[in-house]
Amino acid sequence: MRLSVLLLTPTLSYYHLSLLLFLFFAASGTSAQQFIQQALISDDMQGVVEDIEERHQGILRLESQVLEVYELFRDLAVLVDMQQEHLDVISNNILNAKAFTQKAEVDLVVAENYQKKARKRQCCIVILIIILIFGVLLMSGVFSGSDEEDKGA
Repeated sequence: MRLSVLLLTPTLSYYHLSLLLFLFFAASGTSAQQFIQQALISDDMQGVVEDIEERHQGILRLESQVLEVYELFRDLAVLVDMQQEHLDVISNNILNAKAFTQKAEVDLVVAENYQKKARKRQCCIVILIIILIFGVLLMSGVFSGSDEEDKGA
C-alpha cells in the first residue's frame, strides 16, 4: 500500500521510480511482465478493458449496419436496372409511335389527293350524264317536233 502511494505522487523523479520498481521486483520475486499482467487485471484496467469491449461491440454493430446499407444499395441497383429495361421498352414504343405517326401523315396526304381526284371524276361523270340526258331529250324532241311539222304540212 505504501508503494502505491509513493507511485502516485507527482514529485517522484524517474530515477526514484526506477529504483522503487527495481526494489519491488527484487523483493517480491516477480518479473516486470508479471507486474504488467497484474496491473491489467486491476480495477482501473478492468474498466479500460470493458470500454474496449464496448467499443468493439459498437464497431461490430456499425459493421452490420454498413452491410445492411450495402444490401439496400445493391437491391436499389437491381431495381434501377429493372426499371431501365422498362424505360427502354417505353422509349422504343415512343419512337415507333413517332414513326407510325409520320407514315400516317404521309398516307393522309396521299388519301386527300385521291379523294380530290375522285371528286373531279364524279363531277365529270355527273356532267357527262347530264349532257347525255339533254342530248337524248333533244334528240327525242327534235324527232317528235319534225313529225308534227310533217303532219301539219
